[in-house]
Amino acid sequence: MTFLEKLILSTIVYYDIFNLPLTSWEIFEYLVAPRRLRGKSEELNFNFYDTIKAIEGENIKKFIDEKNGFYFLKGRELICESRIERKKIADKKWDKALKIIKWFQLAPFLKSVCANGSLARGFMDADSDLDVFVIVKKGRIWTTRFALSLLTAVMGVKRFRQDSDVRDKICFNHFIADKSLIMSHRDICAACTYSRLDFIYGDRNVLKKFYASNAWINDYLLNFQGQDKINQRIVNSSSLAAIGAVAGWLLKGKIGDIFENLFRKIQLRRIKNNLPATINGRIIVNDRQLEFHDNYPDKSIIEKYNRKLTDFGFGDLVAENNIGKGIFLE
Repeated sequence: MTFLEKLILSTIVYYDIFNLPLTSWEIFEYLVAPRRLRGKSEELNFNFYDTIKAIEGENIKKFIDEKNGFYFLKGRELICESRIERKKIADKKWDKALKIIKWFQLAPFLKSVCANGSLARGFMDADSDLDVFVIVKKGRIWTTRFALSLLTAVMGVKRFRQDSDVRDKICFNHFIADKSLIMSHRDICAACTYSRLDFIYGDRNVLKKFYASNAWINDYLLNFQGQDKINQRIVNSSSLAAIGAVAGWLLKGKIGDIFENLFRKIQLRRIKNNLPATINGRIIVNDRQLEFHDNYPDKSIIEKYNRKLTDFGFGDLVAENNIGKGIFLE
């Protein structure tokens, strides 16, 4: 089996963990290449035609099947039907999400809002929540989080930790400041998550800077072109944005610093009082980044990925690990 065929199978294996068959273009676009193999640049220059040719080769057909343009591991044909159904669910949830998120423009110091998780992938279950990734102005991360939390709570669409029914609730699982865009947690799960961010509203140049600051994503995803994927979902509302701008003007300077410190104390106390007894993901809390993935299954995902590659006899590709589990408070 050629090196490219191994990478194609690695990509199909990874997304099989999420019950997602892939089209030929998606295989090319999300082609997984383990970080240590990036040094072999002469072996990692594959175009879409090369990918198509490899997919149709006899070697890889021993491991995969195709149906209706979707490729998947042998014996996994049913995930083609589920993908179609989950896409329909996602389309409906996107309509709901956009109706909610347009009101985020009322919040001050908001730089960019993106869909995250299953909403960004576009394949969701009926009981899924709506994950968002938010970039804010440096020095105002607590103010913006407070404003968005209050807004969505009043609207009745904010997800709380104790909620038993989270469907269609907004989950604020990641805030970062616009001057601290480099992500320190790096593995294949993080790379795939950040690569699939779906830009909804804000300054697209900020998101471009985010991808420029995280070029390491290409250490895991060979053909990722982040700056070519930024298409805005919501047309900016001048009236809502004006209110947000006024709020930002009122909360600038020393007065804004006072409120920022106040909101920090209030939220930090609440966060510390509600830390989970056990954690299967990571929680990062500081003035540059607020991440709440306490039950994110990236460790088990990577273990399944490595195990499947080993079962296929591709031990030379098994090098993925997870280093981001824990609680990090500053």
